[in-house]
Amino acid sequence: MARQNGKFISGVLGPLVYRVVNGKQIISTKTAPGTIKQTTDTKRSADTFGMGSSLGASIRKTLAGQLSGFYDIGMISRLNGKMAEILGTCRNPKSRLYQFETNSFSRLDDFEFNANSEATNLLSKAPTVVLRDGILTIMLPKLVILQHLKFPNRSYKCEISFNVSLFRLRDGLMKAFPDTQSFLITKNMKEVDPDEFIFAVPDGCLCVVSVFLNYLTAEKTGWKSINSKKFNPGCICAALISPGAYKDDGHIIWTKMTKFE
Repeated sequence: MARQNGKFISGVLGPLVYRVVNGKQIISTKTAPGTIKQTTDTKRSADTFGMGSSLGASIRKTLAGQLSGFYDIGMISRLNGKMAEILGTCRNPKSRLYQFETNSFSRLDDFEFNANSEATNLLSKAPTVVLRDGILTIMLPKLVILQHLKFPNRSYKCEISFNVSLFRLRDGLMKAFPDTQSFLITKNMKEVDPDEFIFAVPDGCLCVVSVFLNYLTAEKTGWKSINSKKFNPGCICAALISPGAYKDDGHIIWTKMTKFE
C-alpha cells in the first residue's frame, strides 16, 4: 500500500514501488516473486559469509567479558568479513569440505576490536606467540613505560590481560570462556622486564590469542576503569590451529557452536 506524505509517495502501488531518497521521488518496478535467481557462485559466497559470521559471533561470545560491549560500530562487519575471507580459502570448491592448516587463520593477527583505540598503538611492542607440544607461550618483551606502553590522560594503572579462546571447529564445540592471565603495570614504573605467559592447549583446536588493556584512574571511592565505548584497546595477537586430533580428557567443558566439516 502506498501513502502520500506531502508531495511524495512511499510504498507499493500496483507494479510500482515509490521511495524517497535524499528528498527526491524514486520510482522502480516491483520485482515479481521467484524472478530473482542466485547463481551457484552467489549461493556459495552467501554460505561462506554466513559461516564466517557464525564463527565471528563465537569469537565475540568467548570474549564478551573482555569486550564489555565496548567496540566500534564497524567491528562486527570487519570480523565477519575477515572470517569469510579465511574460510573461503580453506574450503575445497568441489567437495565443499574444509581443510585447516596451522596458520590458516593467521590473517586474524593484529585484528583490532576497537578502531577508536587500537591496542597496537598503546602497546607498541607486540608479544610473540609460540605453540609447541601442546604448550602455547606468550612472550612479552621488555617494556619501557610511556615509550612502549602509553598511558592516556587520567590513567595511572594498566591491567594487561592475555586470553586464549579455544574452538573445536570440526566438532562444532567451543570453550565458553577463555583461559586468562593478567598483570598490572603502574605509570610510575620505569620499565617492565620480559615475561612469559604459558597456557596448555589441546590438540586439534583453533586457538585465538587476544590481549586487552584496561586502564584505571584514582577516585575517592577507589580505582575505576576509564575504558568505555570509545576507548577499549584490545586485539588478536595470533590465531593458530594446534596440530593433531582432539582427545577428550574430560577437563574442559565445551558448548555448542556451528560445525566446520
